[in-house]
Amino acid sequence: MGDTKIDLCEGKYTVIMSEDMRTFKALRHGEEWRNLCGDNLIHALVSRIRELETKPAVRIVAKWTIRPDKMKEFMTLAFALIAASRNENGCLSYELVQSLDDDNTIAFLESYSSEAAVGVHNTSKHFKELVPKMMLCSSEMDVGTYT
Repeated sequence: MGDTKIDLCEGKYTVIMSEDMRTFKALRHGEEWRNLCGDNLIHALVSRIRELETKPAVRIVAKWTIRPDKMKEFMTLAFALIAASRNENGCLSYELVQSLDDDNTIAFLESYSSEAAVGVHNTSKHFKELVPKMMLCSSEMDVGTYT
């Protein structure tokens, strides 16, 4: 199979992973970064990546039971909420899933970088505008927060 090559920013940066995924080269304009910036920057980047990977995200599961006659309206509002929420700083993911057991049970699976990011989301204009309308379409709602 050979090495895997990934080009970023229209070829400005390139990452080449060995077939066994044990070694890689990071290139900038075709030159190894190590030659351009030295080991200190590489070590700082690796340390920051490790820090971000080990920092727990805040996850939210918002489970809704939708009135059958309001499903279409709810979904329209939900898609608007998803689109706006995914653009928030600190929003890592925002998904909508439907129960396999009950078509009227919907859940939002949300992930944020911090509790502060959750606060920004919960006080955003789109949240305050859309969620009350969504509540009118539902018979039950339960929200859980997890790390």
